[in-house]
Amino acid sequence: KEQDSKLTNDFLKFFKLGMIQHFRVEAIALFPALKNISKATEQLIAELLSQHKNMLQIYSNLQKFRDLEANQTVRLMELLSDLSAHMRKEEKMLPPLIEMLEQEQIKTINEKAKQIGYPMS
Repeated sequence: KEQDSKLTNDFLKFFKLGMIQHFRVEAIALFPALKNISKATEQLIAELLSQHKNMLQIYSNLQKFRDLEANQTVRLMELLSDLSAHMRKEEKMLPPLIEMLEQEQIKTINEKAKQIGYPMS
C-alpha cells in the first residue's frame, strides 16, 4: 500500500510537471497553427483538447481526494489509460500535420513553447 501511494505520488508529480505544460503548449502554440489545415484537422484538435480537459479533471480529482484510497487506484488507472490512448493518437496524427506547416509557423510554435517554459529540441 505504501508503494502504491509512492507510485501514485510520483505519477501525479510527473503529470503536474510534464503533461500539464505539454497540454498548454499544444493549446497555445501548436493547435492554433494546425487548426485551419482542414475540417478533419479542426475536428481532431477539438477532440484532443476535449481529452486534455477530461484528463485534467481526473488529475484534479485525484489531487483533491488523495485521502480517499478506495477510488484512487481506479481513477489513476483511468488517467493512465486515457493518457496512453491520447499519446498514441497524437503520435499517429500530428506529425503529418506538422509537416504541412511553413518553417515560419514552426519557428513561432517553438518560440511560444519556450515562453511557456517547455523545453524544445
